[in-house]
This record gives sequence, C-alpha cells and structure tokens, in this order.
Amino acid sequence: MQGALESVPGVRTAAVNWEKKQAVVVYEPKAATTDAMIAAIEKAGFKSEAIGEPTTPTIEPKKSAPADVASGPVDLSEEAQRLTREALSLYEQMRASLAVDKTDNVPALAVKLSTAVKAAGEAAPGNAKAHFAAMAAGAKKVANVAGDAAADMRLAFGEVSRPIVALLSATPTLAKDYHVFECPMASGYKRWIQPNADLSNPYMGTAMPKCGSEVKF
Repeated sequence: MQGALESVPGVRTAAVNWEKKQAVVVYEPKAATTDAMIAAIEKAGFKSEAIGEPTTPTIEPKKSAPADVASGPVDLSEEAQRLTREALSLYEQMRASLAVDKTDNVPALAVKLSTAVKAAGEAAPGNAKAHFAAMAAGAKKVANVAGDAAADMRLAFGEVSRPIVALLSATPTLAKDYHVFECPMASGYKRWIQPNADLSNPYMGTAMPKCGSEVKF
C-alpha cells in the first residue's frame, strides 16, 4: 500500500499502520488529490476512504545559529574524527533500539554517548565545540528520562540528533558516510542520521517505521 500511495504524483511520503488500518500521507495539495490516492490504493487491491481533514504542515522560520556554533566548514583532526565516529556508533545503537521500540538499553547507551562526545569535543577545534557540548546535553536528557517513557525518550533523542546533523552538515569527511532522514510526523526535532540508506524511524518506532524520506545535509 505504501508503494501505491507514493506512486501518486505529488505524494511525498506515506506511512501505513496495519494495526490501525490507517495510512498517514504527506502530499502537495496542488499536485495530489484524495481521490487519486484512493484510486491507487484500490488498484493495489485494498478498500479505502479518506478520514479527517487535510492539514497544512507548520513551517518554522530558520533561526540563525548562535555565535559559538560553526556556520562554516569544520576541520576535524584524524583523532577527533576517530572519537566522533565512536560516538556516532553509540548514537546508531540508540537509534536502532528506538526504531524497534526497545527502550530498556537506551539510557545506558546515552550515558556512554555523553562520555564519548565529551572526549571528541576536547579534540575538536573551537568552532565545533558547541556541537559536541549540545550532543552531551542531549544525551544527558535521554539518560535522565524516567522509566521507559518512550515518547519522552524520543523527544530527548531529537536533541541529540540536532547537533549531530549540524556537525555533519559542516563536516563533509564525516557526512559522506551517513544518510540523513526527516519525518514530518515526528514531535520535536524531525531529523536523524543512519550509516545505511534503509530508512528506519527512531521517532515513530514500529507504529510507522518507514515514515519520512532522505534529505540532504
């Protein structure tokens, strides 16, 4: 069904929740219609009807980066890159766990990530240190989430993802080894990175694991 929906001109992404028998579709109103989407679903062998009214996504204006956040290229030494990759490996483990609704190991990984990004930050140049400090702060928020409150954990994970995406955007030598995705349905920060191109959404988990699309750094 997802493929049928995404084949409709004007549809950006489609996420199917088989348990609820619903699909959430992000599309361009001027290019796609609900009738066209229903026709595509029925052609694929399913029955369908539109529920709810279409909504227009809220677009927030871009904010200027703080003065202590790099707005240009970041040149990391080999040692800083090595330490950063170690930190990103822990981040990936957190992402993979959240994507399958496994939260019990995430706080412990967040503690390790906080330590790792602090070490990487010490080896980083001055114009990148704010990124690492923000990563550590975000990791601390994840570690401090009480119990297995998945929604709070995912929001806090977004605060780790934000400075990571910013750092990689300014560091092509790291960005070339990662893919960045965006989910318009996610609460809080909507982007994350993965080392592989097979989208697996940490913000929506098993409810909508394929919600989102790859974007550029």
